[in-house]
Formats: sequence, C-alpha cells, structure tokens
Amino acid sequence: YGTSSLVPNDTRSILPWGSQLLDSQPLNIHRAIRKWEENEYAMRNRVNEVLSNPDLLQCDMDANVTFVMPTYGSRSSITKSIQSILKLDDCAWRLIVVYPVVDDTVSGLHEDAPFQLTTIPQYIWQDPRIYFLPFKSAVGIHYGGSQRNAAFRHISTPWVAFIDDDDIITVDYITLLKEEVHNFPEAAAVLFRMSCITCEHSIVPPESYSTIEANHAGISFAVRRVVVTPLGNHRFVDGPIEAFKFLHDMIRGGLGVVLSGSVTYLVKGNYVKPEVPIPSTLIRLADDSVTESKLSVVRPFLGFDFPEKDSIFFGSNVRGLQQSLEHLRGVGCVDSTFLDSVAVEVHFGFKTPVVDSKKHLIQVQVEQIHNRTIPRTNTLVFSSQYLQKMRSASQVWAIAPSHYRFLTQTLGLSNVFFVPMWHMTESDVTLDSVLNRKKQIQLTAPTKHQECAPATVHPILFEGDSYHVGNCVLYPANCPQEKVYSSSTPLCKLSRVLFFGAVRHSQNGRRERLCQVMSKGVDDFICYEGVFGLYLSRLIHAADVVVLDRYYAVSTLESHRIDPLLLKGKVIVSTHSFDRDLELVYNNSIVFVDRIEDMPGTVNRILSDQLMLKRMSAYNKDFIRQKMLLSEPLCAALTALPRSVMSYDAVNVATGSTKLEKWQQYKYW
Repeated sequence: YGTSSLVPNDTRSILPWGSQLLDSQPLNIHRAIRKWEENEYAMRNRVNEVLSNPDLLQCDMDANVTFVMPTYGSRSSITKSIQSILKLDDCAWRLIVVYPVVDDTVSGLHEDAPFQLTTIPQYIWQDPRIYFLPFKSAVGIHYGGSQRNAAFRHISTPWVAFIDDDDIITVDYITLLKEEVHNFPEAAAVLFRMSCITCEHSIVPPESYSTIEANHAGISFAVRRVVVTPLGNHRFVDGPIEAFKFLHDMIRGGLGVVLSGSVTYLVKGNYVKPEVPIPSTLIRLADDSVTESKLSVVRPFLGFDFPEKDSIFFGSNVRGLQQSLEHLRGVGCVDSTFLDSVAVEVHFGFKTPVVDSKKHLIQVQVEQIHNRTIPRTNTLVFSSQYLQKMRSASQVWAIAPSHYRFLTQTLGLSNVFFVPMWHMTESDVTLDSVLNRKKQIQLTAPTKHQECAPATVHPILFEGDSYHVGNCVLYPANCPQEKVYSSSTPLCKLSRVLFFGAVRHSQNGRRERLCQVMSKGVDDFICYEGVFGLYLSRLIHAADVVVLDRYYAVSTLESHRIDPLLLKGKVIVSTHSFDRDLELVYNNSIVFVDRIEDMPGTVNRILSDQLMLKRMSAYNKDFIRQKMLLSEPLCAALTALPRSVMSYDAVNVATGSTKLEKWQQYKYW
C-alpha cells in the first residue's frame, strides 16, 4: 500500500495481493508477501524517479485530505477532473482514482488498465500524490458508492473528500474546508454547495435551504477519516441518493454536518455564482448529550505508554516509534481512533504479565523464530507464561514476514500485525523533513553541559585460539576522547570495522569464532560486548563497516540493529539468517556472505575501495529513509487497534471483567 502511488503498472498487480494481507488464510498472506517482494526492484527504481521531485513528495507527506474519484467507463472528462485537483491552491492532498475491472471468475484481477486510463497524460501518472486502484466487480458499475467504499482502507489523511470523474472543484476547495473546520471544530463532515445548470436549482442545496434533503444533496462533501474506518463504519449504499443517505445516517448517528455556504463543486464544470452570500450552518441532532457522546471519538487522544523508554536494550526503538507515531498523527493515520480513557502499553522485551490489568497491551516480538531454549538460562523463548501474555495482548507486532508466519501458523496467534522495525528506528531529524535536506530539523545536538563521564567497556581480545574479556575506558558520543589519561585501564580503540553485542554463549560459539576470524584477517577490527547508549554511538560513529552474525540457532535478521546502522550510513556485512524473505528486502543494502570465513576478505575489499565505500554509505541512508516514509504497515495496525481493543474487552465482559464500563463506551461503534 505504501508504494501504490509510485508504480502505476506494477501497482495494479500488487494491490490485489496486498489486499490478501488482511486474509486469515496463511497461504494467501504468504503469496501476497512474495508478490510484494518480487516487485521491490521495479518499485525502488520508480521511487528514485519520484525523489527527483521532492516538492511534490513533501506535499504528499503533508497531505490533509484524500480525494476519492470513481470512474465508470470511458470518460474523456476524467483528465479535466484530475486537473482541477492539480490546480488547487494547497498542494497537500492525495487522490485515489477507483476504476472497475469486470471479472466473472472473482478469483483474480485483470492487470491491464481499462482503455480510458491509458489516455491519461504521463504527468498525472508520475505525480506521487495520485493513486490508481482497481475495483473488482462481477457486474456493471452504475453508481460510485461501492467504488468509494473500496478506497476507504487505503486512506491515511485526516479528511476524505469526493469528486466524480466528469465534475471539477474550485481552486480554493481545501482552503474553504479548513475554514469550515476552524469555525465548526465539532463537525464530522462538510457539505459544500454544488453548481449545476442542468438541475432543478442551479445551486444545490438551494441558497434558501438550511437542511439536507434527499433530492438536494450531492457528492460535494468531505468527512473525517474516522467516519469511514472500521470504528465509524459508515458506508455508501449504491443508488441515486447514495450521498444523501450517507449524510443522513451520520446525522442520525449523532454526528454534526456543516452545510457550507461556499460553492466549490461544479457539475460538468459549469459555475453559477450565488446572488448573495450564503451562511454556513451546523446540522446535528437536538439532543446535545447524545451528540457529544458520538463526537468524543472525533476529538481523540491516544494514551500510549512505553515502560521500556529508558531501557538500554530497547530505548532507541521506543524513541523511534514515538517519532513515527508523531509523524502519523500529523498525516492523519492516528487521528480519531481512541477515547482518552484507554491506555495502551507497548512492550518490546518484557515477557512477564502486565501488572496493570486496566491497560491494553501491544507486544513487539523481536526474538527468534523457533521455540528453542535460551543459552545459559535453559528456558524456552516462548514459555507458557509468555504465550499467555501474547494471546491476551490486544495486538502482537511481527517485525518480519517470517515472524508473522511463525506467530500465526506455528504458535496459533490471531492478533498479529506485520510492523517492520523501520517504524521503530530513531532518527536525528523529523520524518517530515527527512527528504527535504535544506529544512532538516535536528532533534539532538551536543551541548557544553552534556555529561561526559567515561565508562568501562569490554572488548573481546584474542591470543591465538583463546580469548579473554578485557577492559577499556570509553567516553560517550559528542565528547572528546581524552588525550591525557592517567589510569592503568587503557582507552578503547575506535576501529574502522566493528562488531558489538552479546558474544559469549552464542549458538555453537559462532560469534566467538566470527570475532576470532575477523581479528586475524582484518587489521583495524575490534569486537565489543555489553556496550549501550551514547558509548555504543561513539564506537559506531568511528566505524565504516559493521559486521553481524546471528546469536540463536534459528533466528531472523536483527533489523532492530540494522535499520539504525543504515540510517547512519554504515556498511553492513552479515552472514545469512533463517529469514530469506527479509533478506530480499535488504539485498542491495547489506553485503551477505555464505560463511564466517569469507567475511575478512569481503571487508578488506570494501575498505580498499573508498569510492565504493562512499557510494554504499549514501545508498544505505536513502534506502532506510525511503522505508521510514512507508508508514502504511504501522498505520494499518493502528487503524485496527480500536477493533482489537473491542474484541479484547468483549472477552473480559463475558468473563465478568471490570472493563465493562469501557465496553459500553465502544458499544455505539
């Protein structure tokens, strides 16, 4: 979904597969992931083309409204309709064009676009804000309701607006929408007047109307995204008055609709100016108490809590996730999904039960993909206690396709969502400015008051075939490494090639062997164990190449380490893991070797070619930045979070839990 605006031709083959990610059948999910990966190379090339126009991409990132345009047949007017959106005085928008694909088999989609789409100018195809979504139907399309419904799950902006493929909108549409929302912040929808010279009234609804009636309400409105999410669950019903029925159902449900006095929608492109200014009116039920209870969901607050925010192991991941959530809040994905009374804890490493039973839980699973014993502790990774915790969680986040399959198929979990680690990568710049180099906003910077206390860390030192754990003194990042040092403990070596992490007791001693082989074969190499935070940042900053190897017998790539290293422009050389699906994603950004013995030669070749080293560093930075912008996996999990909480609460209600009062709050939705 995240690349659906980038590759028009490939998108038509990918979106049908992407929709199967929502399927409960493991085979369909596996096919969808494979299809996605097969098109990764073509997508990356297209992404590079789009990145050559950073202004449009920035507009796409800042989008506040998504226009949905169903197209029914060979309409020559569709280009003019799209051009009217391109001419808007606010560039922060997206457009989804939903076109029908008639298929009697209902088992697949025709990948060739209908004839009318092939006539659309190339500049429209290349605009990163415009998506083309195929809509499968076994019958002909007569109304646009079903097509609009199909687009709803692809929307992440705070507002959704509608336009037909033979009409146009005025250049100030978004500006006027913002004004109405500012004047009526409690509104869930804004209905603009239409100009229609072929209608009974040239302005619809007529100037004298302050209510919405069946024959005097068209598709010229915008709604908050929450209204069309699974939480709001409002949908179009195909028919001649589908727009009126949609708005009527909203009002009956207690939501407020603004009847605007502005004419922004031109049927067939014809404009009729009102004779006198028309005031805007808020239409809602007279029972204010009922209205407020419904509108409370439209004014949301997400109560996330991160108990591991200060953890030496996962603190950086927490901060990265907080940055992603803030970015998603800005683009509209996180809006209107929670009441402020709901608290959600996000756990990474905690395997003990939740202490506060009133809080809902998201468990991020970053461990191995096989239930074997953990070295030294002789305990199963997925103990009965940990499995019970994951089953009781509102959601479990799998960081890779192999994790997803293992958790769903092997462990039988049903509340699993694929959320890659690039959503949990801490950046020193805001995500909104990550592609706009001139306007980067630094989030962290050294200060003269920063604490520069040294720490004792532990390099793994080899003498022949044996090794011992040494001691050395290291100063944190952004602090000077003292030149005059009187202690008997030496200063730590800042090497060009680095390995860090748990070394001892790895599976069959493979990490000890890696450090030994690298120490013999690479001159400027050091292996460190037990280094975290700013002290680890100091080592990483000095290194050009970082080598990796798995710790467990059966495990996936350690993407929670890899993504931050790529963002810093480090070249990574790694052995293969048991997750070849995830390796395909990183195939062009990580140098893989088949054996540990091959690693020294590979590293030395990279170090000897400064031009290649520079190119690989630049590529890795751009690669992970592009990944961090693909927010749809995390957005999909957060969109489903209210439904997950409702299911969790429903179970507790059935068992007599004290969460009954929360379930009552969700009952309407």
